[in-house]
Amino acid sequence: MLNRNTVFVMLTAAVVASCDAKPERVPSKDPAATVTPAVETAVMPDADDAADDPAIWVHPTNPAQSLVIGTNKQRGLVVYRLDGSEASKRDDGRMNNVDLRQNVKIGAFAGDLVASTNRDKKSIDVYGFDGASALLSPLLSIPTGFNDPYGLCLYRSAKSGDLYVIANNSDDGMVGQWRMTANGTALDAEQVRNFSVGSQAEGCAVDDENGVLFIAEEDVGLYAYWAEPAGAAENNNARIVIDSTTGTGHLTMDAEGVAVLKTPDGGGYVIVSSQGSNSYNVYDRASPHAFRGAFQIGPTAEQAGIDGVEETDGIDATSASLGGAFSEGLFVAQDGFNYDGIQEGPRKHQNFKLVPWSQIRTALKLPEPAQAAPVETAVEPAAEAAPTEAKPN
Repeated sequence: MLNRNTVFVMLTAAVVASCDAKPERVPSKDPAATVTPAVETAVMPDADDAADDPAIWVHPTNPAQSLVIGTNKQRGLVVYRLDGSEASKRDDGRMNNVDLRQNVKIGAFAGDLVASTNRDKKSIDVYGFDGASALLSPLLSIPTGFNDPYGLCLYRSAKSGDLYVIANNSDDGMVGQWRMTANGTALDAEQVRNFSVGSQAEGCAVDDENGVLFIAEEDVGLYAYWAEPAGAAENNNARIVIDSTTGTGHLTMDAEGVAVLKTPDGGGYVIVSSQGSNSYNVYDRASPHAFRGAFQIGPTAEQAGIDGVEETDGIDATSASLGGAFSEGLFVAQDGFNYDGIQEGPRKHQNFKLVPWSQIRTALKLPEPAQAAPVETAVEPAAEAAPTEAKPN
């Protein structure tokens, strides 16, 4: 007969084993091609749910020196090199989502800006970023009025040149939009818009050139809104439904991270983390945002020893040539479950996986990249590219 202490030890071991076990892969609603990471970043210093959202900074003269900024939602921001090593970090609070824009000019400020939702301060924290040193410098903390600021993305208007930060509240789907302004030699922000998507949302990204804001409502689907405040007001904050988690929709809830990848020829794609199926959906960047396929991230060969990816929160992507494996661009995904190598074993701290865009393009049979189109002088976004009608959930 087992004594009480033995039973306790056995139960404890079972609980630990269940926490370490990889989640079962739920089949995606569409056949999902498999790609593999070329690099994984150093792990988070904290256990359990820590890594969340990445943003890619492209070096202006030496693309191989580009960087990835990731959130540690237990303590701050971490900057990684393309080989996955840690370049710098800041422990400024529970940072959830992050985004950046390069070559920003607002008043006396000229440089690269990074913004992140800080759940401790219930704020949006704005930093200057020096890519040469990989250092973040605090510039501004914007009170959100939210109980729990969650998702975040930036928007630089092609029409006015204004820079906006967009963030949402974790529990009710409320979204706020702030315009970055100058206050003497410092930065400031004014809120210009507030609306609700309906229920909990997190992932968002903006197509700057076309003025389209993409938001994922986690249990429901993916939407396109006007990013320009004036356009949103004129159209009663209209949105179009791009995809859903129900019926014939291609998403499996939760719909999480969202990224916009612009191709050199002016085309591109919207990518969404379909978390429930451990996969990623790809849609045309141009309206009507046709579904182009799904992919998942599997483990590499034994020699490289990088595991696959499950339960992704945040993602980012660029088609900029970053050299080597990333000469056609880069896709970065948070890994909700991380293991050493491809063998089953104890669960490690979370990290981010870096996947060559060329692998994804080839796996989904997307067109090969074309040369960049001639630069246009007009900056008016194409009217047909922005949402123009409302559709019920």
